[in-house]
Amino acid sequence: MASMPPSLGAVKRPSSPDGKDHSVSKRSLHSEKHGRRFAFKSNSKYLRYLPAGGQIQKESNLAMTGEDAKNPYSRFCSEPSRKHGNKGLVHIRCCYNNKYWVAGDGGPPITIFCSANEPQDDPSKPYCTLFRPLYHSGSTEELVSSFHYMDGIAAVCLGKNDLDGRLIINYESVDPAQFTAIDLETHGMVLPEHVCFRGDNGMYLRAVDAMGRLQFSSNDIADPRAKQTIVADQDGTICIKNNYLDKFWRFNEPSDGDYGIYADAKDKRMYDTIFHLVKLDNNEIALQVKDRMRNKIYCQRVTYNDKTRDLLCTSTKSIMKEARLQMHEAILSRRIYNVEYHTLDARVYGQKTLTLTSAQAINRSSKENKAKLTLTYSSTKQATWESSVSATAGVAVTMKVEVPEIVEALGAKIGFEIQSHYELSASYNWGETKVDTTEQSIEYEITVLPRTKVRLSLVATQGVCEIPFSYMQEDILINGGKVTSRLEDGLFRGVNSYNFQYEVQEWPITNDDPKIIM
Repeated sequence: MASMPPSLGAVKRPSSPDGKDHSVSKRSLHSEKHGRRFAFKSNSKYLRYLPAGGQIQKESNLAMTGEDAKNPYSRFCSEPSRKHGNKGLVHIRCCYNNKYWVAGDGGPPITIFCSANEPQDDPSKPYCTLFRPLYHSGSTEELVSSFHYMDGIAAVCLGKNDLDGRLIINYESVDPAQFTAIDLETHGMVLPEHVCFRGDNGMYLRAVDAMGRLQFSSNDIADPRAKQTIVADQDGTICIKNNYLDKFWRFNEPSDGDYGIYADAKDKRMYDTIFHLVKLDNNEIALQVKDRMRNKIYCQRVTYNDKTRDLLCTSTKSIMKEARLQMHEAILSRRIYNVEYHTLDARVYGQKTLTLTSAQAINRSSKENKAKLTLTYSSTKQATWESSVSATAGVAVTMKVEVPEIVEALGAKIGFEIQSHYELSASYNWGETKVDTTEQSIEYEITVLPRTKVRLSLVATQGVCEIPFSYMQEDILINGGKVTSRLEDGLFRGVNSYNFQYEVQEWPITNDDPKIIM
């Protein structure tokens, strides 16, 4: 775990390589109120988190060794600082376990760890998690020249150590490593392979003739002509194949006088078979293409006349109502099993003390008495299982799973126990929060001193835990086929109370106190 970074008072602020001021930027690493997801790429490698047990875990758990941005270790979220967001400062967390970047102890060099449980906005604090992305001048891409780390005294520059790929604070370098920030919000989802698309008219898209024309005209997700296969590339683009025709989608240029999209291409990866999937709100998506002039065009449902209705075409430069699609996975059922929690990478945060219940007793006599008090309280637990990477599309799952709960969280010492089990039926939606509330009563015998009032309270700590997990996924396809996969992108989020303790308060009685023992 990261500890207090050493004093950086003697370190001078490094100048940027081109001598220009890059200290404040309005670009997208901090342009969203709730943050955006990115992957950071440099020299064909991706910055990635190293789970507990990695080869250089003791020195750093961030390294430029990732092969792609499809796994949760290479995905990060940039969150604008609540206090300093207008200055371009952000917090960066790993999507695998939601822990934040923070400077470690030791050095030089000082390494950056992904280990802070909560963001820290105060630059004077030893665990400050503020960073400032600096952008390469004149770049048309999201090219990050470097990051500055703020500790209240000086800002230092992050670079890439070529010996082992660690992410370090490199305040001696005047030519820091550059990272291309790849936006994962719109073009970086790990998509399901077998899907159907539903239009704004409520109908599924299907192939309707030998030409490969695609029409929103099926009311049955099991229609074999409506099933499509998504083939994704590492750059976030996709090709789409209609399974019935066994042909890839191809779009025509609007300048050619034909706006249609046809499932008639034998090969993929020509520019006219490449699509971008754009994630919208309310589980909706849009499909985008680029013409020869690199203009962005969206696909939408179009009706030309009574004979050519509800066809998929490229005819709009904005996301109109007819361009908003729903993507559904073309499967009959999904089962999740063999869930394995990675508690060494867990994050616990949001701890607060709760007074669950209290009762009091009054002893008006001159002798010590004993009183039996009944404490009745309710305890609420929450549990959510979801994916930090994969996009699910309207699929309910069956899942038999254990539920971990926090039993101890003091500093770096965190303990979990399996307290219960769930057998979730096919009505459970991946990402849905399960809430259990139980009522309990406890009898407690307490000694009350003469002429004393006593209040007995039951207090506990409530905390939130996030635990990465791996799991097996079994899908039954519409055609009866079975697909089994092992995935590493699970993230469990739980809320529970722990560290239950009794607190006793005593006061001398007054004449205003009631004459009964409660």
